[in-house]
Amino acid sequence: MGMGLVHEFRKARRIRQSLHPEDGLALSRICKQIHDTEKALNLAARPYLNRCLHVCQGLCCRNVFLNEIIGFEDFVYILSLMPDLDVEIENRLKNLNRLYTADCIFLKDSRGPCIFPADIRPEVCITSFCIETPNASRQIGAVKWGFQKLAWSVRLCRTRTLFRKIELIR
Repeated sequence: MGMGLVHEFRKARRIRQSLHPEDGLALSRICKQIHDTEKALNLAARPYLNRCLHVCQGLCCRNVFLNEIIGFEDFVYILSLMPDLDVEIENRLKNLNRLYTADCIFLKDSRGPCIFPADIRPEVCITSFCIETPNASRQIGAVKWGFQKLAWSVRLCRTRTLFRKIELIR
């Protein structure tokens, strides 16, 4: 279970490092768009996020299967905008509980706040609420759409990289 998340992180790192400059710029643009939509979501969801902090106190970050919450595209996104988190993410992944649910390893001091800035969060972390969010549904949809575009773009970049390698062999 836990090794999957380590693999997804390392795969995201490899992809980011091996991108053709054009593809790197395209992915960076998409990541910047997601970043902008996450900022808008944080503004629209402020009352819901305050509830998370003051009522729930981060309950959704406790007792989780982390690899069901964070994945490959999330790591591509985070590493694109904050490459300096690379080593800290890898170090925290070493503490991942591989057998049972556990508190999120990305919480500072195991309690919080999250090591990821509020507007550079994995998709599920920033779009999931335990209550209805009518005032933020448009922004939630925009963030989810951004991550879908990122997933498609990563696949396209990987395909182009493969074709470039094939051309070099000839």
